[in-house]
Amino acid sequence: MNDYSPDDNGAQELELRAKAQVLGSTEVTYSLDGAAFEPSTVVEATSILAVKLGVGSHRYIDSTRYYAIAVETPAPETDAFDAVAPAIARASCARLFTALRTGWSETTDHGTVVHHALVPAVNDAAFQDLIRSLPTRETHSGPNIVAKILFRADQAVLPSITADGPYTLFGGQFAGAAVLTGRELMGIAVVLDESSDRRDGMARGIYDIREHDAHTNDVRDRFNRTQNSVDVERQLVNLDWRVTEENTESVHLTKDGFMGELLRSTGMFIERGERNAMLKDDAVAHTAFDLLIGIRLTGALTDANAESAANWLVEHAVVTTDLVIFSARGKIPQIERTGTTQSIIKTWAETIRVAHSSHDAATPLALRRTVTGITQGVVSVTPSGELKSWVDRGARTLLIASGQLSEFKGNDDQGNPRYKNFHEIPETIVEGTIEALRTESVLPALEYFGREPLITREGQVISEHGYDMANKAFLSIPRRERRQWRDEYNVPRTPSLADAQAAYELLDLELLGGFPFEHDRDGARALCYVLTAVCRSLTTGSPAWLAVAQDRGVGKTLLLMVGRILAQGSAEAASYYFGRFNDDETTKAIATALRKGASRFVHCDEIPRGDIMKSIVITETITGVDGDSSIRILGSSESVIRSGLIVSAAGNNVETGGDLGRRFIKIALVKPQGKQPALRNPNLIAYVNKNRPALLAAVHTIVLFGMQNEVAHQTESMRFSHNWQEIIVGAMTHLRHKTGQSLAEVALDGWAEEIEVEDELGSEWGNILATLWAKSLGQPKDAAELAILANNYDTRLGEVAPVLPPKLVGHIGEAAGNSRIWSKEISSVNGTSIPHDGATYVIRKIDRAGKTRRALQYAITCFNENGLVLPGRDPNDLETPQVAENDDEVLALEFS
Repeated sequence: MNDYSPDDNGAQELELRAKAQVLGSTEVTYSLDGAAFEPSTVVEATSILAVKLGVGSHRYIDSTRYYAIAVETPAPETDAFDAVAPAIARASCARLFTALRTGWSETTDHGTVVHHALVPAVNDAAFQDLIRSLPTRETHSGPNIVAKILFRADQAVLPSITADGPYTLFGGQFAGAAVLTGRELMGIAVVLDESSDRRDGMARGIYDIREHDAHTNDVRDRFNRTQNSVDVERQLVNLDWRVTEENTESVHLTKDGFMGELLRSTGMFIERGERNAMLKDDAVAHTAFDLLIGIRLTGALTDANAESAANWLVEHAVVTTDLVIFSARGKIPQIERTGTTQSIIKTWAETIRVAHSSHDAATPLALRRTVTGITQGVVSVTPSGELKSWVDRGARTLLIASGQLSEFKGNDDQGNPRYKNFHEIPETIVEGTIEALRTESVLPALEYFGREPLITREGQVISEHGYDMANKAFLSIPRRERRQWRDEYNVPRTPSLADAQAAYELLDLELLGGFPFEHDRDGARALCYVLTAVCRSLTTGSPAWLAVAQDRGVGKTLLLMVGRILAQGSAEAASYYFGRFNDDETTKAIATALRKGASRFVHCDEIPRGDIMKSIVITETITGVDGDSSIRILGSSESVIRSGLIVSAAGNNVETGGDLGRRFIKIALVKPQGKQPALRNPNLIAYVNKNRPALLAAVHTIVLFGMQNEVAHQTESMRFSHNWQEIIVGAMTHLRHKTGQSLAEVALDGWAEEIEVEDELGSEWGNILATLWAKSLGQPKDAAELAILANNYDTRLGEVAPVLPPKLVGHIGEAAGNSRIWSKEISSVNGTSIPHDGATYVIRKIDRAGKTRRALQYAITCFNENGLVLPGRDPNDLETPQVAENDDEVLALEFS
């Protein structure tokens, strides 16, 4: 500030004395050059007028005591402000910061704005507790502090002396500080904490947002804002805290010798420990959300963690997370309404095409979302970093964000144009504009979207925040995380086999270490799940995942949750339930997940013990290939393409029914006798959140090596219609398990046998088809002949009656009507592969004589892993070649 020298010292003295007099009328403590200002004080050219903040500087308004503080932020419309703006939107604090700016605000000589404010507190101790209970006082961006709450020492306010002085009035009027409540100050601190890439070393809150995903932090903030001190007091009483004293400012409580204080102004609970500790010592502060989870000093409240508590609050509608604060950057243009419909649509589409987002100048306002190159719709990246699809009525928001429908009314006396604004946009304009934007080449294409680095199907690693037009990818990395990703996410352009093996060993030790897997194959499949969760965008489909155990508390839910957090930075998943009557709700959940784009996971937690899993919707979801079908959005004419989903479930002693046995990969865990599983990292969720860049880089290193190299060996086909096995299992063929086998071999160990056991059709039809195949000797039979063959067994020779499907029981032999019943039941499995005793049987309908039912015959074929098994040979004989040169006639018959 020494470079400022007013031309007239006398004018400066008069100005400073006038300002000092105004400050004196407010009762706050102020000084000139660090000393009390007196009428005889000499004013120099470099004199600084300052206000004392915090303790020692207070005033009364209507008998309420207020303390002076200041909030320093980057100036709006600067690049530095972009670090704070998204957090303001996410925390719904736009109105609060607007009010702060309309109070006494001064611009500084280093590009920031200092907002002066007053907060109430009954005494110095209460003010100190309020400040120390804030989640942060500073916003860090790398080595810089870009925003802070000032609450002690003196703050220079050399204000508005000349237009080119170091301080100029930014908003409000001199000495007219904004009056904040304790909760409003807490809201400002939440924004600063959300914007910071590291924790405030002086913070005493027990919860660090950097250890949790964005979804959990968002839900926590929203829940806290719905809870007042009465709600928190009720929580504490339910947790056996006993009220010992109450006053207008706080509630004092005790429990098991521990002391605590609930601040009424903010709803924060201060747990002081076994002695009445000040917050500067060992006391800790809790929000309402923090009291829901077991992270308190004096014993766990529940067995929940922050992520599961957040999901529960959303699923039970205690907290809603839909929030849109969305606008184009700069001045919103006028859209003249008097033109033709076509001209209005063209103007609005062109306006959106060239617009950029208000929260990030480099982000296009709208993008054309594609799935494997096919246009799915029009989307935008919201201020919170999420992907928003513009469909139906919601599409109006995009138009409103980019332009104002109006009618020109001429110019005013100063020559400025006047407009009459209209707030209803006709449906034809909305639909026509969105349809125009869907046209190829109008908007930039978006094939890949993530909040963390990703790999494209072309093998390109995308790791920088923002839109990559060449690769049609957008990374929406929260600003506070960008430095960590830049420093800790390292993937070689062409990884070596040693790189891939080291990455596997890191994940196996740090991420999966300590999970009580029943067999080696279960640990290998767990890693397979992690690879799939992270790299789902590389595959055209995915099997589903089932974590099972015989007992509770072995980590089934945690294992699947860790995969979600690593993959998307959030434990969020669309919930579903098994059962015919739940399929409609499952369809709605999947459609919502696809439309919002917040999560690619569809999860069913804790299936009832012993249940058999059946669901037509889930079967369809994991059977097809991405983009092969769409789901209609409830209450809408719009639909979303089904793609990119990962289905998972967890339960005790559950089985898969229908055709799900072949589509779910089972990961079995077992509880160690007499003790709880000991994880390598006991607080695994916090570990994953803290180390996501390094862990994600390990996954990408493995998969990228697999993409750049041929598979190390072939694996038995899992008969999926998508390319998941090629990408994920193919990468695992290169990794060496501790047993000496490849990780792919270990993961697929017992796969075929599990399918056979779980296959309902195998249980019902396997035995009878094996029997009929052996007895028919490759000859086609009609339904009546098959019914007779089924009854053709001799117990004297040790033969036993075949096991029949339920609807064929009692219908074997030559009885009338058997032919019709057998024909009907066989039609339900016609051409279907039925596993049994290590082989696979197929019964096919053959029409040899005409179109009558009596003319229909059926041929049964048998296969093992060597191929077709000839009639009369042992299906379990894998050593003898099954097809010989002289078997032409038999083969012709088999394939007829």
